[in-house]
Amino acid sequence: MAIHHDTAKKKTGFNALDAFIILVVLLCLVGAGLRMFMGENGENVTPNEKYVVSFLIREAIDTDADALTSGDVFYLDTTNAIFGTLDGEPIVSPKQVNVIDENGQLNIDYSVGDSVFIRGRIIVEGYMSEEGFMLNGNTYLAPYKTIDVHTQYLMKTIEITEITKYE
Repeated sequence: MAIHHDTAKKKTGFNALDAFIILVVLLCLVGAGLRMFMGENGENVTPNEKYVVSFLIREAIDTDADALTSGDVFYLDTTNAIFGTLDGEPIVSPKQVNVIDENGQLNIDYSVGDSVFIRGRIIVEGYMSEEGFMLNGNTYLAPYKTIDVHTQYLMKTIEITEITKYE
């Protein structure tokens, strides 16, 4: 007498485990989509737009200005990420130092050796938030803030003087 066992029946229908897996995948897709269009705190993130960062280099010499030409790419020293592109030629002016003379009068002295001020404009990408301007969505910039940058030929600390919408 042979014992005949029924083998396990193959289930080909839709079950609870299938529904759970599909639900998890859908939730992951929704979460990724929200993360792309929402900030960490749930606020709407504006897509990057072009802005102009006006800057001043206080510690420079005549030859530093020769190393800058329109179109040069600036990089952040800390991350080597692209900061922006120089818009036009930089403006070089004699370095001015405020000096109080023996009569207590404020005078501007331009005789500081070969030191110069370099002013210019860099086209950057980012957005304006309630806190201020966010470069590429992750670096806060504001007037009077200093930031270390470099180009192919020059490393300097720039002081941001103004941030305006690119037109």
